[in-house]
Amino acid sequence: MLVSSVFHTQLNYISMNNNRFFRFFICVFCLFVIVSCSKFTTIVLRSYVAHFASFNMFYLDITDQGNIVMYWHNAREVVSYHSSGEAKKRYDELCQKFDDLAFNQEIRYVGGFSCHRYPSNEILSINVVSNTDFNSEYPAGSSLAGLVRFLSVSPIRFIQSGYRETFNWNNVCEEIRKLLLEESRIFLCNPENHFPIKGRLADLTQEDFLLLGTGEDSGWRPDHAYAFTPGYFFGYLTFEQQPEISGVHEITVTIRLGDGRVLSRTIEKEF
Repeated sequence: MLVSSVFHTQLNYISMNNNRFFRFFICVFCLFVIVSCSKFTTIVLRSYVAHFASFNMFYLDITDQGNIVMYWHNAREVVSYHSSGEAKKRYDELCQKFDDLAFNQEIRYVGGFSCHRYPSNEILSINVVSNTDFNSEYPAGSSLAGLVRFLSVSPIRFIQSGYRETFNWNNVCEEIRKLLLEESRIFLCNPENHFPIKGRLADLTQEDFLLLGTGEDSGWRPDHAYAFTPGYFFGYLTFEQQPEISGVHEITVTIRLGDGRVLSRTIEKEF
């Protein structure tokens, strides 16, 4: 009986200490968040794109609505407004390439500045195939570019208009609103500066693939191996048709780059 009483007393002591530690941890965490959020930093950016990244990997995921969402990841070359030496020279060359030289506006941010980051890759094409017959017109292994639509955003039009032309998202069509504003998979910072990019993959050109994405870390993590690596929204893939026979298809998405590289990823999608 005495042993039991001592045991329960010890448990209560441990539990009380754990509760105290938990409350202490919560207080410290909240204080950290408040202090961090109060430290806003303002910089003046000459160019709208603050960081260029040449990605060498991308990932796929399936949204709740059954669409395929793409994220670029694992940049092998990152150059930015605060680079120096050869990296700064490369950044200036890319700004010149995209005619992004006279933004000259203040950007206010909290913590590490990682927004306004866009891929510098020259994207020639994006293709989609299935390992299963889609229908009589699209057998297994054939390109589905004629029935898959790509939907993304880009600030290229805003930049090349001299930072004057903006997009009114109040008048956006239902398809774009549902994917970009309602699925909550991406954070669209400065939405008025981003224009929608949409069309069948077969109809899109190299010009449609310039500076794709929101410029923000989406917070998406592909798996535990890359748990601390950011993923940047790249685009959605939606199917205009359903296959003749329902089931699971292995969908392979391939990106062909201007430097000769070909990047591919495969994901299972149930129709």
